[in-house]
Amino acid sequence: ATLAILAFEPLCGTFTIGGPTSNFSNFTDAIDALIDYGITCPVTFVIEPGTYTETVVIPAITGSSTTNTITFKPAVGGDVILTSSSTNATLRFNAASNIIFDGSNNGTNSRDMHIINSATTTNTAAIWVSSQGTNLGSENITLKNLKVKAGVNSVTSTFGIISSGTTISTSATGAHNNNLKIENNLVE
Repeated sequence: ATLAILAFEPLCGTFTIGGPTSNFSNFTDAIDALIDYGITCPVTFVIEPGTYTETVVIPAITGSSTTNTITFKPAVGGDVILTSSSTNATLRFNAASNIIFDGSNNGTNSRDMHIINSATTTNTAAIWVSSQGTNLGSENITLKNLKVKAGVNSVTSTFGIISSGTTISTSATGAHNNNLKIENNLVE
């Protein structure tokens, strides 16, 4: 019998998402690699132009730190749309730390990445920064240069961006979600 062993290294450097020659076909594949292998230096995911219909949940990643950050940004000149009709959120940071979403495709303050949750049910969000409790919050999260849109309903409990605990609601609190930077976003 033959035993095949696949060994993978932690991620380090720049990778691409989307497109026929990219390292990862979508956000979920990239997040799965982060979960499985961790990181050993700063990691940047350059996202090819297009629409990505998926729900993304980013948990704590082994090796991430204030030096070893994880950045997601669109490719130069491209527009990226991350969309879903989630009953929670299209993009969730679930006790994650040291993550940057920079929606500019040219290093300025242009807004070339869209994060959309089209669900119209109550207690939903486009982006959810969530805590799992005391000392289990999301920390050092940067959301900048994004176009964010949540579904609309007759009740005021859909959110563009929310920081809370294990649930989304108008009364939710999030223990230890710290150092959140929300800058130059258009929230609808």
